[in-house]
Amino acid sequence: MNARYDWTIEEMRLVLFLIAKINPSDIDFKPYTVRIKDFANFFGLKGNDQYGQVRNITKNLMKKVMELDLEEGILQVAWLAHAQYIK
Repeated sequence: MNARYDWTIEEMRLVLFLIAKINPSDIDFKPYTVRIKDFANFFGLKGNDQYGQVRNITKNLMKKVMELDLEEGILQVAWLAHAQYIK
């Protein structure tokens, strides 16, 4: 994979936080649940709008595309397929 990414530190932290949740024995994609409170505490997000801060991070990650050079061509994939916030 050859790529260059213009990420904010918060976007990079979220991606690494999610990667750490992946079980190495998983053979298929599956949804992962992350509590906003856990993410905010772990990364020191401050203020009353932690949900809004994380929503902006996930929204921006969904706009960023990773390109994989495969033998049969190029595959473009969004870093984050979707995010659901439960009230």
